[in-house]
Amino acid sequence: MNESKSSRVRGSLLGGICADAMLAGFEGGILERGLWKLIGKTSQGRHRYTDDTAMNLDIMDEYLENGEIDQDRLARRFAGSYRWSRGYGPDAGRILKGIRRGVGWRDLNRKKFSDGSFGNGAAMRITPVAMISHFQNYPLEDLVVQVSEITHCHPVAIDSANLVSRIIIGILNGHSLPEPIHCACMSVETDELKSAAEVLAKHLDDPFPVSRFKEKFGVGVASFQSVPCAIAVAYSHSDARYSDLISACARIGGDADTIGSIAASIWGCLNGLDSDIVTGMVSVEAHEIIVRKVQDFEMRLCS
Repeated sequence: MNESKSSRVRGSLLGGICADAMLAGFEGGILERGLWKLIGKTSQGRHRYTDDTAMNLDIMDEYLENGEIDQDRLARRFAGSYRWSRGYGPDAGRILKGIRRGVGWRDLNRKKFSDGSFGNGAAMRITPVAMISHFQNYPLEDLVVQVSEITHCHPVAIDSANLVSRIIIGILNGHSLPEPIHCACMSVETDELKSAAEVLAKHLDDPFPVSRFKEKFGVGVASFQSVPCAIAVAYSHSDARYSDLISACARIGGDADTIGSIAASIWGCLNGLDSDIVTGMVSVEAHEIIVRKVQDFEMRLCS
């Protein structure tokens, strides 16, 4: 792996993790923000990360320890890492607690919704999956389904995860924005996401201000809202500073930590590991462990 790709991998993974931790306090309404004021920092004053980062770290650990992704083993890993205080969605939390009790995830992921959840929980943890596919030549769609359907088996959720992963891979292949976004949008299959992708394509060709993102895309946990919104933020700030990207996500609100995490993963893949990310990571809990894990993951990818 050349230095440029090394910086892109680290920038993407650490950028997403840093954004998740820094933006968690801007998520949701008054109650959610109030709760995070109470539990959102460690005793050392560092930003706590949320379920977005926890599941990304689980995927990296699975690959580092085994050199592959085993679906059942990953499901148990997800369940073992579950903590309600990380901000997991209620449906994902229910599934993961069931897995802890010994119930098979296949008996749980459609229990509440017959088609499964269409939330953004699959897209938020897809960056390391895209990298495994890219560097190790694993079939992308198969890997995305394996990692996604444990908690999010709805076609829209999986389609959204594929959308993000294709953009990441397009950038790793050396393409600059907006080309990877245009190509990824053309591969969208589900109706709900197709409609959102059309709005996104219009933004790429004739950008509208960030102040209209909530109106145009929506900022809720539904993957067909927050995922296109995150991609639009990344595109709008592709030439801006990382800190400006974070500020924009804070202003947008809604599911700010996940929107920010996805947007920053794309931004970091495009711009590499910059000083803002390095500085920001120092304020994140367990940052030394996380940075070392990302370095190990990068090295394993090119071995």
